[in-house]
Amino acid sequence: MKSSLAIVFALLLLTISSPDARAGELAKSQERFQYAVHYGPAAIGEVSLQVGCPTTSYVAALATAKSYGFAQQIYGFSMRLDSFIDPQSGQVLEGRTHIEEKGVPRNFRSRFSSEPSVAVTRTFRGIERHAAHALPMRGHDLLSWMLDMRRALVWTAGMSKHYIVWDGWKLMRIEARVAERETVWTPHAIFEAYPVKIFRTRLFHQENQGFKAQSPKEELGTAWFSADSARLPVAMNYNAPIGQVRVLLTSVRRAQCTTSASP
Repeated sequence: MKSSLAIVFALLLLTISSPDARAGELAKSQERFQYAVHYGPAAIGEVSLQVGCPTTSYVAALATAKSYGFAQQIYGFSMRLDSFIDPQSGQVLEGRTHIEEKGVPRNFRSRFSSEPSVAVTRTFRGIERHAAHALPMRGHDLLSWMLDMRRALVWTAGMSKHYIVWDGWKLMRIEARVAERETVWTPHAIFEAYPVKIFRTRLFHQENQGFKAQSPKEELGTAWFSADSARLPVAMNYNAPIGQVRVLLTSVRRAQCTTSASP
């Protein structure tokens, strides 16, 4: 149960969204989403996502997830992700991850450079550790790759994109593959949406041998995005070891930015 819940909530946070955008620039509106997480008939958690308006230096994205109900009783879990993204290039500048399991917090701070590399600070039980890791190409964090995915102007079945993602403690290659559009029901509304299958390959770096796959490619789940230009993330299925987990949009608020502000 412990590992299943951790995987589920980490996967949910891969669906962070961005507002509408034109090619070559990030969006300038603000969005806030709420989701309910279900395992069978039981509600086991909630997810909140938001993307702020751009400042001159960055766009801030925020995602939170927490368990409740029987999941909280069995294994209390909460997570917060903060991402700071260059407003012009869309490249991630810094990612922060806060995870709390059974009341014990862990913190990760990742600073990305163009070398490409990432400098990481980990804090656990009062001990702070620093490390630097090479990347095979300019990387993303758990939020910024989805911002980039939603910037694609044309979505068609069979379209796929690949990303190098550093989540704070491990390196992976993410493949997002678009399937045929379909109708999806959520508590918020009924949507025409594109299913996007998400695959992960864990990577590791060997001196003088480059980057290699640490594990076979695995399918993490399917996320549904509205078929209109907004590309709203509206639902997700995840086949966890405990059974199928379903995530559904319950509310959304979208507004145009009037000032340079971030959440």
